[in-house]
Amino acid sequence: MSGGLVIIGGGGAGISAATRARRVNPDIPITIYSQERRFSLSVPAQYDYTTDDRNSDGEMHLAREWRDLPDNIRVVSDSRVVRIMPEEKKLLVENRKRKAARSVRYDRLIICTGANPLRPLLPGAGLDGIFTMRSIRDSLAIKLYFDRYNPTQALIVGGSFVGLEMLENLREYPHVITLAERAPQLMGEALDADMAVLIEDYLRSRGINVITNCEAVGFQGEQRVSRMLGNSRDIDCDFVLMATGVYPNSQLAKDAGIELGCDNAIHINNRMETNIPNIFAAGDCVTTFHTVSGHHDYMPRPSTALKQGRVAGENAAGGDAAFKGAIGTAILEVFDLEISRTGLCEKECAALGIPCVTHKIKAPTRPTYFDTVGEINIKLIAEQNSLRLLGAQIVGNEGAGRRIDMLATAITLHATMDQLIDIDAAHAPAFSPVWDPLLEGMSRF
Repeated sequence: MSGGLVIIGGGGAGISAATRARRVNPDIPITIYSQERRFSLSVPAQYDYTTDDRNSDGEMHLAREWRDLPDNIRVVSDSRVVRIMPEEKKLLVENRKRKAARSVRYDRLIICTGANPLRPLLPGAGLDGIFTMRSIRDSLAIKLYFDRYNPTQALIVGGSFVGLEMLENLREYPHVITLAERAPQLMGEALDADMAVLIEDYLRSRGINVITNCEAVGFQGEQRVSRMLGNSRDIDCDFVLMATGVYPNSQLAKDAGIELGCDNAIHINNRMETNIPNIFAAGDCVTTFHTVSGHHDYMPRPSTALKQGRVAGENAAGGDAAFKGAIGTAILEVFDLEISRTGLCEKECAALGIPCVTHKIKAPTRPTYFDTVGEINIKLIAEQNSLRLLGAQIVGNEGAGRRIDMLATAITLHATMDQLIDIDAAHAPAFSPVWDPLLEGMSRF
């Protein structure tokens, strides 16, 4: 009996794979196995659930996405695939409620198992009040904890995307917030230090206690956490969010003999194929080809996961698509500060041995005669001889962040500064000065 196309994981990559496969092949049986009872939102979409009273039951729009799938895509929730048997083209699937396992056949398989939050095994890490953020269950657990205990000293351990994006939601509660980062700067994997310092200064101006060079080494408390022990200082706290990063959920694939790449992510080619025939993979569990560095990296991003899922779904259904890669474009908002980046940082160029030149510019987001004028800080990185754009970072107020898309496009097209300076950029006083800050930055090369 044919098993059709089976997808492990009901997150963004899995849903994208299923819907694309259905468009390519209307007749192929498609089944999604998901550990979650509800559709898995992308992580940024879950942050608001920590403070939104309307979502106390966790339902709201979560199930809608699964209902919106075509009728002939079968979703089996509350089910965990515990083993892949490539030689027999079978899966062992366990129902989380009944703890009963059964064998399931497949013709083609797409692994979209995502990533898990890093939770270092530190003394006291099992105390109540210490959380990670990856699923809607995490969001609801945090909200329940705040409603029950009303903590007054919140601590976020980790100053990257998740840690920063949670700040605004925690600010809804009347308490002290501390952000502790073990590195000398925030967002060390995304920004250079001279741009990260702008974020640190801004957060301090908003009343956030920012502490760098402080690594968590343990926690103290009775039943609930009351203090973080750090390598440089201790911090009193009665709520902790561990936002120290994620790692690919690839053990299932490894046990099946599937090749892993950097950071133990599943190694795939541009068709999202693994080293085992008829098994594909996509999303936060796989490596991604960085088109600027020329290397495979681990770059978990929601938009990248959707693109990879689309390619995997098309090819698994009999099509012929290729994922050309990504350049690490990302954006976030913290209160009214917008942060974005794309391509390579200056320090990444140095590590790769790529000679580069950089220029920074600070400018208003619109003419200064407006009542409300924001600030934009831009850093551009170009290859030394050709002046080909390699990377960019932006920190600023309203209207600053999305300018990164123009720069991401330029990097994708291998554009040089000489070419970019001739862009006929749109102008109106409500959106930018006559000489747009991007063009002003390019003119300095």
